[in-house]
Amino acid sequence: MIFKRFLTLLSAISAGYIIVNLVLQYAFLSLKNDENIAWWSLALYIAISWFMYVVGKRAAESPNKYFFNNVIISSMLLKMIFSVAVILIYKKTFHPEGKAFLLPFFIAYFTFTIFETYFMTQLAQQKKIKKL
Repeated sequence: MIFKRFLTLLSAISAGYIIVNLVLQYAFLSLKNDENIAWWSLALYIAISWFMYVVGKRAAESPNKYFFNNVIISSMLLKMIFSVAVILIYKKTFHPEGKAFLLPFFIAYFTFTIFETYFMTQLAQQKKIKKL
């Protein structure tokens, strides 16, 4: 996957998330109080996606056949750690009422996880093609 395509898809995914988040905030006014978590989540997952693309691209071009798998496993672990950290920091800082604040966070988590799976699969296929 070329960088321009990655940026286009990242922009589209981010715009889609923003639209869904704004609709949810309009439909459920209780989410309006917790809009910060939505923006934190968006920033976190854009940064993680960017980092995974850069490292994944390098791993796909590496002669070490295990490097790409190590990148995927490491990125999953780091993503989980950062996700839990964002939730805990948000909860400690803003003291949200109830658990509704988790909805925008998990929408971002699942949306960007699907996106990351897609582009990492594309990078892995490029690795196979170059190998042949």
